[in-house]
Amino acid sequence: MLVHDVEDGKELSKVDTPSFYNVKECEAIVEIIRALLSSRNISVNAGHIFVITCFRAQVLKLRETLRKSNLPTINVGLVEDFQGQENAICLISTVLTERHERWEKGSKAGLGFMTDSKRFNVAITRASALCVIVGKVSFIENSGSFWSALIEHVRRNNGISSTENDDNDLYGIECLLRHVGELGLLGIGHEEDRYDLAMRGYYHDSPEWKVCL
Repeated sequence: MLVHDVEDGKELSKVDTPSFYNVKECEAIVEIIRALLSSRNISVNAGHIFVITCFRAQVLKLRETLRKSNLPTINVGLVEDFQGQENAICLISTVLTERHERWEKGSKAGLGFMTDSKRFNVAITRASALCVIVGKVSFIENSGSFWSALIEHVRRNNGISSTENDDNDLYGIECLLRHVGELGLLGIGHEEDRYDLAMRGYYHDSPEWKVCL
């Protein structure tokens, strides 16, 4: 699990509605996907990648940005769209960068991921190999929710990257992807290196029973 800090991002809305989008996060996600697809240390294609967010406006903005970047086949959707599904890589766009008190009362409580434990749980468990959270770390870390503990865990394991690398604990995307490659999580290594002896038979890269019709 990695976190990519987009400190200069800002949520926007076309109308007075709690459906926000964040252009800087869309651009960061394109950068990460390009790094994944071009990395020499891992082996993935566009079909191995999900992009999940919690706002319909962000889904539309992500799809638009990906199309303009010649990445139209990347699967993008809301958390609910991916419930029960799994893929090798999941990128999570958190969108929000500040609190919105008017949407935190009554039926509008739980805006985005910040206070919704079910959405949080579904989002971070869709990836079988790599989960990358894209958002404003300072806001997420100080949200006073389960996200705070998650960011703390990732930080302890040197898993925070940023386009701004002024701090000693922030590493670039390429450095983190090299680490992922070394772990053999995406296209490198063999099931014997990844699973205990008792489980190897269940996780063959090319199971004998797989057929094409």
